[in-house]
Amino acid sequence: MQFIEKTYKENEYNKSDHNLYDQHTWICPFIAKQQAESIYKAFITKNPQHEEYYTLRWNQLEEQFLSMDDAFKKELTTKQKDTIIVTHAAFGYLANRYGFYQYGVIGLSADEQPSASTIAAIVNKMIELEVYVVYIDPIYSDIYAQTLKNTIESKTNQSVQILRLYLMTGVIDGIDYFTQLERNLQNLKIGLQAS
Repeated sequence: MQFIEKTYKENEYNKSDHNLYDQHTWICPFIAKQQAESIYKAFITKNPQHEEYYTLRWNQLEEQFLSMDDAFKKELTTKQKDTIIVTHAAFGYLANRYGFYQYGVIGLSADEQPSASTIAAIVNKMIELEVYVVYIDPIYSDIYAQTLKNTIESKTNQSVQILRLYLMTGVIDGIDYFTQLERNLQNLKIGLQAS
């Protein structure tokens, strides 16, 4: 398999090399808000006698989504880098919304196994772009991130950080969806060199 650059700046809700659509919509607070709003409206349509309750809950949830979207937009505007390296290319909608690129060791399917040429291409891209942060999701092994770290450090004498980007598939590390989003933002600021 050949290494494929994942770019999302042109609103390409793209397909991977296996023609799978990127299903990771919930990772982007802007898109997750749109989905949640559709659910809210469907509840009202099906159960209008509880509209007041649904509206109260929706207003609280909407405020959290808007606050996170605003934080991502504001805090990433100062970024010095525009590329992240991830072990799993699940962050395309986030990259598209907030103006950066992702390169994934594996594509949209977490079941993929990268080839040696894929790993080599990522190493070359990291060296070319002087990107020294690799992101992993804590529910997956860090073996690919460790391989990249060890290879880059031996080739360049440059220290490589391995940081977490949550996929937000449930409570992990004792933290909920919005706290995981906040942690993702803080770690993205490190890799993208945003002040």
